[in-house]
Amino acid sequence: MCENYGPHKKYYPYLQSLQRFDSPLVTADDDVLYPRDWLKELAEAFQDFPDVINCHRARAMVINERGIGKYDNWKFASSAKPSCNHIATGVAGVIYPPEFLRYLHSAGAGFVYRCLRADDLWLHVQAIRAGYRIRQIRPQPLKLLSIPGAEGIGLWKTNMFGGNDSQIASTYDAEDIQRLFVMQE
Repeated sequence: MCENYGPHKKYYPYLQSLQRFDSPLVTADDDVLYPRDWLKELAEAFQDFPDVINCHRARAMVINERGIGKYDNWKFASSAKPSCNHIATGVAGVIYPPEFLRYLHSAGAGFVYRCLRADDLWLHVQAIRAGYRIRQIRPQPLKLLSIPGAEGIGLWKTNMFGGNDSQIASTYDAEDIQRLFVMQE
């Protein structure tokens, strides 16, 4: 049992429970079915690329000199190359390195006021601030099957139709946007 942190319940209570982080953390959603080797692939990705955040599915953030583009225009990533413009989508599974967990722990619960309904965005901005890139473990994003009946209650409905854009505006500051613009490939 924990306070209702919305989608941040996947990781935040764990962060609060520890002072040391010696192992990576894997997060996932509970409303989809995962392939048999899903976790093994995340663990192998971490072994091969321990200095990035590895995931099964990411979106490619649109950014230009005017700022961050509308979320509706972000396509799924089509590369396994680490990028600051990739946003790991937690629904498919993400593995976070221990050093990043230490940084995230020190960032605290600022998400409550800035981005309560979009853990993917909060985790991304913290990754960028900590100097991490995100890597989709293969060029094609993992395709998932929803658990029947679960797809009608997900956050994706409100977040996809404008909710993410307002959370982006309250989460990423001018320094973050400049960092993303300079760091992009």
